[in-house]
Amino acid sequence: MTTLTLTEVKSKSALKISTLEEPLRSFANALIELSYAIGIYVIITEAKRTYDYQNYLYSKGRTRKQLDAVGLYNVEPLPSLDVVTNAIAGHSNHNFGYALDFALLMKDGRTVKWDTKGDYNLDDLPDWSQVVEIAKRLGAEWGGDWRSFTDMPHLQMVFGLTTEQFRLGKRPSPSMVTAALKKIQTITATKIPTVVQSVAYTFTVAGEDSGVAFLEESTTYVPLVSLAKAIGVTYKWDNDAKVAYVNNRALSDARVIEGRAYVQLRPVALAYGKQVVFDKANKKTGVA
Repeated sequence: MTTLTLTEVKSKSALKISTLEEPLRSFANALIELSYAIGIYVIITEAKRTYDYQNYLYSKGRTRKQLDAVGLYNVEPLPSLDVVTNAIAGHSNHNFGYALDFALLMKDGRTVKWDTKGDYNLDDLPDWSQVVEIAKRLGAEWGGDWRSFTDMPHLQMVFGLTTEQFRLGKRPSPSMVTAALKKIQTITATKIPTVVQSVAYTFTVAGEDSGVAFLEESTTYVPLVSLAKAIGVTYKWDNDAKVAYVNNRALSDARVIEGRAYVQLRPVALAYGKQVVFDKANKKTGVA
């Protein structure tokens, strides 16, 4: 099974992300980074759309009569396909660069899934829900919360503006964008507090106990020393900066728990070709 680097995962979405307006552009990159940190690969499947492309999408699942009824006389109907949108051109936030759609990229780097129940990072939580949770924390609105047309892949940041206002040329104010960017940057860069309310697991290596692991929400933290030894890499802890290094590479998220340095288990293990073992019943986790 292929293990992709963060750079490789981000490259899959780079072109689409480049079409977005701020703060959604920064949001998209942060969403991919924070999801990657818990072993989930996110790919952006839709970003800014042209009016022509929007009308093409609207034609899916609709007849000639239905398209004529909304003035799309020159658009070819595609009644045999599933309906994917209720918005004609100019009536979707995608048309203005303030909305995107995401999906899950599988570990082979090619397969894309819209599976809202799958647990591909093996932490007993649906990956889709974990991505949505991150997105909301970053400040996005999720189409899965809509009542009239539930749109599970859809995320947007429109600051209360309607598509009519967008069509008239109104955009989020600079202060709105700046505040949103600051929030995104803070969440992406924030170090998790030293004292946390966590669930304790036993960290095992080759079946042998090798310390205590802590699970907080969907993230597993294990002792830096134990993990480094388990995967056969060098390690260093900078106590002043509270930064952990593995093979001389700084890790983005480290913390001190009960006087010991802890790092995220999954991204480090996967980066060095190891599989994560998660035994919820016995409260054990480790590498194999």
